[in-house]
Amino acid sequence: MRRPLPVSCATIASILAIFGLMAFFPSQSVQAQGTCPIDESRVQNIVPLVNAVPQEGTVRSTVGDFGSLDLTQYTFEVPDSPELAAGKAHLVIDLRNKTDRSFDIDLLVRIGEPVDVFVDSSGDCRVHADYLSRGSGGNEEIVIDSSSDTPLQVTTYYIAVLNFEFDHPGPQDYELVANLTPPPPPPCPDCPVLEPNHAQAAEIAGGPLVDINKQYLVNVPTGAGFLGLLLQGGGNAELNLYVRVGQPVATNGDQIVSDFTLIAPGSAESLVLAGNQLKPGRTYFLAVENRQTQSQKFTLTAALAPTVRSLTEVDLGAAFSGETGLPTLNADLTHLLDQQTRTRDGRLGLTQYRLVVPQGAKALQVQLVGANGAKVRLHLALGAPVSVAQGQVHSDIVMGEATIGQTLTLTGKILQPAVYYLAIESLGSEPARYSLQVTLDTGQPQPPTVSTALVHGRK
Repeated sequence: MRRPLPVSCATIASILAIFGLMAFFPSQSVQAQGTCPIDESRVQNIVPLVNAVPQEGTVRSTVGDFGSLDLTQYTFEVPDSPELAAGKAHLVIDLRNKTDRSFDIDLLVRIGEPVDVFVDSSGDCRVHADYLSRGSGGNEEIVIDSSSDTPLQVTTYYIAVLNFEFDHPGPQDYELVANLTPPPPPPCPDCPVLEPNHAQAAEIAGGPLVDINKQYLVNVPTGAGFLGLLLQGGGNAELNLYVRVGQPVATNGDQIVSDFTLIAPGSAESLVLAGNQLKPGRTYFLAVENRQTQSQKFTLTAALAPTVRSLTEVDLGAAFSGETGLPTLNADLTHLLDQQTRTRDGRLGLTQYRLVVPQGAKALQVQLVGANGAKVRLHLALGAPVSVAQGQVHSDIVMGEATIGQTLTLTGKILQPAVYYLAIESLGSEPARYSLQVTLDTGQPQPPTVSTALVHGRK
């Protein structure tokens, strides 16, 4: 059991107490000024982090003269590996303040247990943590490797965010990401990924049992408005669906470990996740349970708005097509998709296109053509997908109606190094097909074209 190191620095503590701040010290515990807000129910949610996948959160406003730990903490599992045993592995945890990069939030990490607040034998208030990053701004980083005071090890790391901004009271939005080198193996390498808005046909052996070894993945992008899951069996099928966020559905004795459950004694039932139940940027794991003794065929559908296609170098410069219509699903899911995409002038396409514009890029050119004279409109948004609220399309750049063809070109200060999302809106009540061509001048010199010829020489 780790024992907090004693800290005694009366002069600094007195100065900080005048400003009503917490005193930080480079040790396994942090001494605090003011009343210690001991609250047994303070940590209300534990969220597992997926390697290299950013997680967004909000830490509550500072309380009194202490500061506030986020009610949500995060875990990251470090598995055993040859690189770890050789001292060549490292874990980097990055925290970025999205409210304002100058506002003070801090990063705390503890091994094996959540970061907590306690009163020591002297009556001092302390925060228990093994690693601290405590700058005065909103960007923090902790690197744990073989040279750290407590070296990187096979364990569960608990990560907490502390709001320490007193000059600008209020909650702080942040982004947290953990990167392990070498990266850990995926939690379910053979799990099929469901293609959004398409039915996946499968069969499950006789039960009652949950097929833990064959789960299905749904990747929910940042900006998604809802996820609808539809489980359909034939005849008198009795199938249940279990859903878990960020890690596979598991069993604990006779108990099934999941976040959401769809009990579906009929042939078709749906589960809709939206609002606080939906965690954009996360992977959802789905496991099916067969409640009958004979094998059952079923289809599983993930209705997602929007779906995101990342544009690669192969896509750039080449024309590709799409459409703005809705897929054929059950009435409930179709209605929800309609709500997510219906605009005042028509409909936003379910598929959006993600493009990373690097630093130094010179020009971005997008050409849009409505097929067969269809009227379409281009929307661009920075950082998050284009969205619709009460029929109003929310985007940063709009290109007017395109039928025969129209080109949007961004250069100079208008073009920012950022992630761009491109969405197509059809004008009118009918679905529209379109052709899209995206060209990006990264500003980097292109490799010279080399002409080669086969020369037959003599021996």
